[in-house]
Amino acid sequence: VKKEVLDVYFTAYDLKRLEGYANNMVDYHLVMDLMPALARLYFLGLMGDTHLSAVQEAILLGVGLQHKSVDKLSEELGLPSSQLLGLFNRVIRRCMQYLNGIAEEFVEKTMIVKETANDGVQVDATKGKSLQKELDAAAKELKHKQKMELERLKKENFEQYAIKGSEEEWSNALKGKGSKSLISVKSGEKRLNMSDTSELNFQEHEGKKKKRKRFSK
Repeated sequence: VKKEVLDVYFTAYDLKRLEGYANNMVDYHLVMDLMPALARLYFLGLMGDTHLSAVQEAILLGVGLQHKSVDKLSEELGLPSSQLLGLFNRVIRRCMQYLNGIAEEFVEKTMIVKETANDGVQVDATKGKSLQKELDAAAKELKHKQKMELERLKKENFEQYAIKGSEEEWSNALKGKGSKSLISVKSGEKRLNMSDTSELNFQEHEGKKKKRKRFSK
């Protein structure tokens, strides 16, 4: 029987109970509910080369498949209850030898599969750094990138962002008695003063009058 089939009949706790009775650590009443499954595996020939005597088979058959009590079997077989329970304990021991072998074989195969899978993993010893070394290397790389970025920024031309006006102009503007909310400095660009603007508006107005007179004639 395979481990997968064994798991259908018994849980890990069930096997612990059987193991405990085989080692005389628990009473037989704690394993009686497991006898039908154990008897079924044995009489279906699913327990390999596990061999029981005729009396032991009779006990397993009566307890497991016929659901007879120990006292009833003791009466039918003509054996004292103590002797019958001794034979019953031997039945459990032999069955557990086979069941434990199935479990050990499954664990061994599982370990072999894992070892085979691990064989395909290549470990580069030159890159096997500790976590602290990796963190130190990452910190150095970050500092280097920051240094390169600062050097690049220093080389860029920031004249387009410079504020126009000399220090003298800013000083005069700040000391002036004009509007407190507005500060003006020379920007270097030529602008029209108020008189020039008035003169241009007057010339434009006179030109429009002359055109009107011309059209009215």
